[in-house]
Amino acid sequence: MAQVTVTAQYIADSQQYVANVKKATDATKQFAGAIPSAEGANKRLSASTIGLSAALGTLGGIAFAQASSAVMRFAQQGIMAAASYEQTVISMQGIFQGSGLSMQQAAQKTEKYLGELRDFAARTPFELPQTLDAVKRLLSIGYTAEDVKDRMLPAIGDITAALGQPASSINGVVYAFGQMKSAGRVLSQDLMQIGNALPGFNAKMTIAKELFNGDVAAMTKAMESGSLDSNKAIDALIQGMTKFPGAAGAMERQSKTLNGVISTFKDTVNNALIDGLMPAIPVLSGAMEKLVGPVSNLATAFAQALGPALIRIVESAQTFIPILTDFIVRMLNFTPIVLDLAGIFL
Repeated sequence: MAQVTVTAQYIADSQQYVANVKKATDATKQFAGAIPSAEGANKRLSASTIGLSAALGTLGGIAFAQASSAVMRFAQQGIMAAASYEQTVISMQGIFQGSGLSMQQAAQKTEKYLGELRDFAARTPFELPQTLDAVKRLLSIGYTAEDVKDRMLPAIGDITAALGQPASSINGVVYAFGQMKSAGRVLSQDLMQIGNALPGFNAKMTIAKELFNGDVAAMTKAMESGSLDSNKAIDALIQGMTKFPGAAGAMERQSKTLNGVISTFKDTVNNALIDGLMPAIPVLSGAMEKLVGPVSNLATAFAQALGPALIRIVESAQTFIPILTDFIVRMLNFTPIVLDLAGIFL
Protein backbone atom coordinates (compact mmCIF):
# COMPACT_ATOMS: atom_id res chain seq x y z
CA MET A 1 0.00 0.00 0.00
CA ALA A 2 2.87 2.36 0.87
CA GLN A 3 4.49 1.69 -2.46
CA VAL A 4 1.25 2.47 -4.33
CA THR A 5 0.94 5.77 -2.45
CA VAL A 6 4.53 6.74 -3.30
CA THR A 7 3.93 5.74 -6.93
CA ALA A 8 0.80 7.83 -7.14
CA GLN A 9 2.57 10.77 -5.56
CA TYR A 10 5.47 10.46 -8.01
CA ILE A 11 3.08 10.26 -10.96
CA ALA A 12 1.35 13.40 -9.73
CA ASP A 13 4.70 15.16 -9.34
CA SER A 14 5.75 14.04 -12.81
CA GLN A 15 2.50 15.30 -14.32
CA GLN A 16 3.02 18.64 -12.58
CA TYR A 17 6.62 18.75 -13.88
CA VAL A 18 5.42 18.07 -17.45
CA ALA A 19 2.80 20.79 -17.09
CA ASN A 20 5.44 23.26 -15.95
CA VAL A 21 7.68 22.31 -18.87
CA LYS A 22 4.77 22.92 -21.25
CA LYS A 23 4.21 26.35 -19.71
CA ALA A 24 7.88 27.19 -20.17
CA THR A 25 7.70 26.00 -23.80
CA ASP A 26 4.64 28.15 -24.47
CA ALA A 27 6.34 31.18 -22.91
CA THR A 28 9.37 30.61 -25.12
CA LYS A 29 7.16 30.46 -28.23
CA GLN A 30 5.43 33.69 -27.22
CA PHE A 31 8.83 35.38 -26.76
CA ALA A 32 9.95 34.18 -30.17
CA GLY A 33 6.74 35.45 -31.73
CA ALA A 34 7.21 38.87 -30.18
CA ILE A 35 10.39 39.41 -32.21
CA PRO A 36 9.54 38.19 -35.74
CA SER A 37 12.45 40.09 -37.25
CA ALA A 38 15.03 38.34 -35.09
CA GLU A 39 15.54 35.48 -37.54
CA GLY A 40 16.06 37.82 -40.46
CA ALA A 41 18.47 39.97 -38.48
CA ASN A 42 20.35 36.89 -37.42
CA LYS A 43 20.66 35.75 -41.05
CA ARG A 44 21.94 39.17 -42.08
CA LEU A 45 24.40 39.17 -39.19
CA SER A 46 25.57 35.68 -40.16
CA ALA A 47 26.06 36.76 -43.76
CA SER A 48 28.03 39.83 -42.63
CA THR A 49 30.14 37.71 -40.31
CA ILE A 50 30.91 35.24 -43.09
CA GLY A 51 31.89 38.08 -45.41
CA LEU A 52 34.10 39.65 -42.78
CA SER A 53 35.74 36.31 -42.00
CA ALA A 54 36.43 35.76 -45.67
CA ALA A 55 38.02 39.19 -45.96
CA LEU A 56 40.19 38.66 -42.92
CA GLY A 57 41.09 35.23 -44.18
CA THR A 58 42.99 36.68 -47.11
CA LEU A 59 46.76 36.94 -46.99
CA GLY A 60 46.64 40.70 -46.79
CA GLY A 61 44.27 40.66 -43.84
CA ILE A 62 46.39 38.19 -41.92
CA ALA A 63 49.56 40.15 -42.63
CA PHE A 64 47.90 43.38 -41.51
CA ALA A 65 46.64 41.80 -38.29
CA GLN A 66 50.03 40.34 -37.48
CA ALA A 67 51.81 43.60 -38.26
CA SER A 68 49.36 45.56 -36.11
CA SER A 69 49.85 43.15 -33.22
CA ALA A 70 53.63 43.39 -33.53
CA VAL A 71 53.51 47.18 -33.56
CA MET A 72 51.31 47.20 -30.48
CA ARG A 73 53.66 44.86 -28.61
CA PHE A 74 56.64 46.93 -29.67
CA ALA A 75 54.98 50.14 -28.50
CA GLN A 76 54.01 48.54 -25.20
CA GLN A 77 57.57 47.32 -24.70
CA GLY A 78 58.88 50.81 -25.38
CA ILE A 79 56.48 52.47 -22.97
CA MET A 80 57.28 49.97 -20.21
CA ALA A 81 61.04 50.40 -20.76
CA ALA A 82 60.76 54.19 -20.68
CA ALA A 83 58.53 54.12 -17.57
CA SER A 84 60.97 51.81 -15.76
CA TYR A 85 63.90 54.00 -16.77
CA GLU A 86 62.07 57.07 -15.46
CA GLN A 87 61.81 55.40 -12.05
CA THR A 88 65.53 54.59 -12.17
CA VAL A 89 66.34 58.22 -12.96
CA ILE A 90 64.33 59.42 -9.97
CA SER A 91 65.94 56.81 -7.72
CA MET A 92 69.48 57.69 -8.83
CA GLN A 93 68.84 61.38 -8.41
CA GLY A 94 67.71 60.71 -4.85
CA ILE A 95 70.88 58.70 -4.13
CA PHE A 96 73.13 61.46 -5.49
CA GLN A 97 71.23 64.14 -3.57
CA GLY A 98 71.69 62.04 -0.46
CA SER A 99 75.45 62.19 -1.02
CA GLY A 100 75.39 65.98 -0.77
CA LEU A 101 74.72 67.16 -4.33
CA SER A 102 72.14 69.79 -5.14
CA MET A 103 69.06 68.85 -7.15
CA GLN A 104 70.53 70.30 -10.34
CA GLN A 105 73.91 68.64 -9.77
CA ALA A 106 72.22 65.32 -9.02
CA ALA A 107 70.16 65.54 -12.22
CA GLN A 108 73.26 66.27 -14.32
CA LYS A 109 75.30 63.49 -12.73
CA THR A 110 72.42 61.03 -13.10
CA GLU A 111 72.11 61.74 -16.83
CA LYS A 112 75.84 61.25 -17.43
CA TYR A 113 76.18 58.23 -15.14
CA LEU A 114 73.18 56.37 -16.54
CA GLY A 115 74.42 57.01 -20.06
CA GLU A 116 77.71 55.32 -19.16
CA LEU A 117 75.90 52.39 -17.55
CA ARG A 118 73.72 51.95 -20.62
CA ASP A 119 76.83 51.76 -22.78
CA PHE A 120 78.33 49.27 -20.32
CA ALA A 121 75.24 47.03 -20.46
CA ALA A 122 75.18 47.19 -24.26
CA ARG A 123 78.79 45.94 -24.40
CA THR A 124 78.30 43.05 -21.98
CA PRO A 125 76.14 39.90 -21.87
CA PHE A 126 74.12 41.43 -19.02
CA GLU A 127 71.01 43.44 -19.73
CA LEU A 128 70.35 46.98 -18.54
CA PRO A 129 67.66 46.31 -15.88
CA GLN A 130 69.85 43.82 -13.96
CA THR A 131 72.87 46.11 -14.28
CA LEU A 132 70.98 49.13 -12.95
CA ASP A 133 69.55 47.12 -10.08
CA ALA A 134 73.01 46.00 -8.96
CA VAL A 135 74.41 49.53 -9.26
CA LYS A 136 71.60 51.03 -7.20
CA ARG A 137 72.19 48.46 -4.46
CA LEU A 138 75.92 49.21 -4.33
CA LEU A 139 75.35 52.96 -4.28
CA SER A 140 72.75 52.65 -1.54
CA ILE A 141 75.20 50.89 0.80
CA GLY A 142 77.77 53.64 0.54
CA TYR A 143 80.04 53.01 -2.43
CA THR A 144 80.82 55.92 -4.74
CA ALA A 145 79.46 56.03 -8.27
CA GLU A 146 82.94 55.90 -9.78
CA ASP A 147 84.05 53.00 -7.59
CA VAL A 148 80.96 51.01 -8.55
CA LYS A 149 81.29 51.69 -12.27
CA ASP A 150 85.07 51.40 -12.62
CA ARG A 151 86.01 48.72 -10.08
CA MET A 152 83.22 46.73 -8.48
CA LEU A 153 80.81 46.18 -11.35
CA PRO A 154 83.51 45.07 -13.83
CA ALA A 155 85.04 42.67 -11.29
CA ILE A 156 81.72 41.08 -10.34
CA GLY A 157 80.54 41.03 -13.94
CA ASP A 158 83.73 39.40 -15.26
CA ILE A 159 83.76 36.56 -12.75
CA THR A 160 80.03 35.99 -13.26
CA ALA A 161 80.61 35.73 -17.01
CA ALA A 162 83.70 33.53 -16.52
CA LEU A 163 81.65 31.07 -14.46
CA GLY A 164 78.77 31.15 -16.97
CA GLN A 165 76.28 32.44 -14.41
CA PRO A 166 73.20 34.56 -15.18
CA ALA A 167 72.82 38.24 -14.33
CA SER A 168 70.88 37.33 -11.19
CA SER A 169 74.16 36.09 -9.70
CA ILE A 170 75.49 39.65 -9.75
CA ASN A 171 72.63 40.74 -7.54
CA GLY A 172 73.25 37.74 -5.26
CA VAL A 173 76.84 38.89 -4.69
CA VAL A 174 75.79 42.52 -4.27
CA TYR A 175 73.14 41.52 -1.73
CA ALA A 176 75.75 39.64 0.30
CA PHE A 177 78.05 42.67 0.18
CA GLY A 178 75.20 44.81 1.46
CA GLN A 179 74.60 42.48 4.40
CA MET A 180 78.30 42.48 5.27
CA LYS A 181 78.64 46.24 5.02
CA SER A 182 75.48 46.90 7.05
CA ALA A 183 76.59 44.54 9.83
CA GLY A 184 80.17 45.78 9.81
CA ARG A 185 81.40 42.21 10.01
CA VAL A 186 81.57 39.02 7.97
CA LEU A 187 79.33 36.05 8.68
CA SER A 188 79.56 32.52 7.29
CA GLN A 189 76.14 32.87 5.71
CA ASP A 190 77.34 35.86 3.67
CA LEU A 191 80.23 33.86 2.24
CA MET A 192 77.92 30.93 1.54
CA GLN A 193 75.59 33.23 -0.36
CA ILE A 194 78.46 34.45 -2.51
CA GLY A 195 79.47 30.83 -3.11
CA ASN A 196 75.92 29.96 -4.18
CA ALA A 197 75.85 32.88 -6.60
CA LEU A 198 79.33 32.07 -7.96
CA PRO A 199 79.85 28.30 -7.81
CA GLY A 200 83.55 27.68 -8.20
CA PHE A 201 84.63 30.84 -6.40
CA ASN A 202 85.72 30.16 -2.79
CA ALA A 203 85.01 33.37 -0.91
CA LYS A 204 86.50 32.14 2.35
CA MET A 205 89.76 31.03 0.76
CA THR A 206 89.97 34.30 -1.18
CA ILE A 207 89.74 36.44 1.96
CA ALA A 208 92.28 34.22 3.73
CA LYS A 209 94.70 34.54 0.82
CA GLU A 210 94.33 38.32 0.44
CA LEU A 211 94.32 39.30 4.14
CA PHE A 212 95.86 36.40 6.11
CA ASN A 213 98.57 35.03 3.80
CA GLY A 214 96.41 31.99 3.13
CA ASP A 215 95.91 31.14 6.83
CA VAL A 216 92.30 29.93 6.82
CA ALA A 217 92.32 29.17 10.57
CA ALA A 218 93.35 32.73 11.39
CA MET A 219 90.74 34.08 9.02
CA THR A 220 88.04 31.90 10.56
CA LYS A 221 89.01 33.01 14.07
CA ALA A 222 88.86 36.69 13.06
CA MET A 223 85.48 36.17 11.44
CA GLU A 224 84.03 34.37 14.46
CA SER A 225 85.31 37.02 16.88
CA GLY A 226 83.91 39.84 14.75
CA SER A 227 87.29 41.48 14.24
CA LEU A 228 87.28 40.91 10.46
CA ASP A 229 86.27 44.28 9.03
CA SER A 230 83.60 43.96 6.33
CA ASN A 231 85.04 46.73 4.15
CA LYS A 232 88.44 45.03 4.05
CA ALA A 233 86.80 41.67 3.36
CA ILE A 234 84.77 43.08 0.45
CA ASP A 235 87.87 44.73 -1.02
CA ALA A 236 89.69 41.39 -0.70
CA LEU A 237 86.86 39.61 -2.48
CA ILE A 238 86.85 42.15 -5.33
CA GLN A 239 90.62 41.79 -5.65
CA GLY A 240 90.30 38.00 -5.67
CA MET A 241 87.61 38.16 -8.34
CA THR A 242 89.89 40.11 -10.67
CA LYS A 243 92.60 37.45 -10.18
CA PHE A 244 90.26 34.51 -10.77
CA PRO A 245 91.46 32.37 -13.72
CA GLY A 246 89.64 33.37 -16.89
CA ALA A 247 87.86 36.33 -15.33
CA ALA A 248 89.82 39.07 -17.10
CA GLY A 249 87.85 40.14 -20.17
CA ALA A 250 85.20 37.46 -19.64
CA MET A 251 82.29 39.84 -20.20
CA GLU A 252 83.71 40.95 -23.53
CA ARG A 253 84.19 37.35 -24.65
CA GLN A 254 80.70 36.35 -23.54
CA SER A 255 79.19 39.34 -25.34
CA LYS A 256 80.36 37.82 -28.66
CA THR A 257 78.48 34.56 -28.11
CA LEU A 258 74.93 34.09 -29.43
CA ASN A 259 73.37 34.81 -26.04
CA GLY A 260 75.61 37.83 -25.65
CA VAL A 261 74.65 39.17 -29.08
CA ILE A 262 70.97 38.69 -28.25
CA SER A 263 71.46 40.58 -24.98
CA THR A 264 73.29 43.38 -26.78
CA PHE A 265 70.52 43.56 -29.38
CA LYS A 266 67.85 43.84 -26.68
CA ASP A 267 69.79 46.55 -24.85
CA THR A 268 70.32 48.47 -28.09
CA VAL A 269 66.61 48.34 -28.91
CA ASN A 270 65.64 49.30 -25.35
CA ASN A 271 68.07 52.23 -25.39
CA ALA A 272 66.55 53.48 -28.63
CA LEU A 273 63.04 53.11 -27.24
CA ILE A 274 63.99 54.89 -24.02
CA ASP A 275 65.55 57.80 -25.89
CA GLY A 276 62.58 58.07 -28.21
CA LEU A 277 59.80 57.73 -25.64
CA MET A 278 61.19 59.46 -22.55
CA PRO A 279 60.01 62.90 -23.79
CA ALA A 280 56.49 61.47 -24.16
CA ILE A 281 56.32 60.04 -20.62
CA PRO A 282 55.08 63.30 -18.98
CA VAL A 283 52.33 63.58 -21.61
CA LEU A 284 51.28 59.95 -21.08
CA SER A 285 51.34 60.42 -17.31
CA GLY A 286 49.11 63.50 -17.59
CA ALA A 287 46.66 61.66 -19.81
CA MET A 288 46.51 58.71 -17.42
CA GLU A 289 45.86 61.04 -14.47
CA LYS A 290 42.89 62.54 -16.32
CA LEU A 291 41.51 59.05 -16.97
CA VAL A 292 41.68 57.95 -13.34
CA GLY A 293 38.50 59.78 -12.33
CA PRO A 294 36.24 58.65 -15.20
CA VAL A 295 37.48 55.07 -15.04
CA SER A 296 36.94 54.99 -11.29
CA ASN A 297 33.39 56.30 -11.72
CA LEU A 298 32.69 53.73 -14.41
CA ALA A 299 33.99 50.90 -12.22
CA THR A 300 31.89 52.14 -9.29
CA ALA A 301 28.74 52.36 -11.42
CA PHE A 302 29.33 48.88 -12.81
CA ALA A 303 29.85 47.45 -9.31
CA GLN A 304 26.71 49.15 -8.03
CA ALA A 305 24.70 47.67 -10.88
CA LEU A 306 26.26 44.23 -10.62
CA GLY A 307 25.81 43.89 -6.86
CA PRO A 308 21.97 43.85 -6.78
CA ALA A 309 21.91 41.55 -9.82
CA LEU A 310 24.12 39.03 -8.06
CA ILE A 311 21.95 39.24 -4.96
CA ARG A 312 18.84 38.46 -7.01
CA ILE A 313 20.59 35.53 -8.67
CA VAL A 314 21.61 34.10 -5.31
CA GLU A 315 18.13 34.61 -3.87
CA SER A 316 16.57 32.87 -6.89
CA ALA A 317 18.99 29.99 -6.50
CA GLN A 318 18.12 29.68 -2.82
CA THR A 319 14.43 29.45 -3.77
CA PHE A 320 15.08 26.81 -6.39
CA ILE A 321 17.37 24.62 -4.24
CA PRO A 322 14.61 23.28 -1.92
CA ILE A 323 12.46 22.42 -4.94
CA LEU A 324 15.30 20.56 -6.59
CA THR A 325 16.22 18.83 -3.33
CA ASP A 326 12.62 17.68 -2.80
CA PHE A 327 12.47 16.37 -6.37
CA ILE A 328 15.69 14.40 -5.88
CA VAL A 329 14.40 12.92 -2.60
CA ARG A 330 11.19 11.84 -4.28
CA MET A 331 13.15 10.25 -7.08
CA LEU A 332 15.25 8.34 -4.57
CA ASN A 333 12.13 7.17 -2.79
CA PHE A 334 10.72 5.96 -6.09
CA THR A 335 13.86 4.00 -6.99
CA PRO A 336 13.03 0.86 -4.92
CA ILE A 337 9.65 0.64 -6.68
CA VAL A 338 11.29 0.77 -10.10
CA LEU A 339 13.74 -1.91 -9.04
CA ASP A 340 10.94 -4.11 -7.73
CA LEU A 341 8.99 -3.77 -10.98
CA ALA A 342 12.09 -4.51 -12.98
CA GLY A 343 12.63 -7.61 -10.87
CA ILE A 344 9.14 -8.87 -11.71
CA PHE A 345 9.69 -8.64 -15.45
CA LEU A 346 13.27 -9.86 -15.34
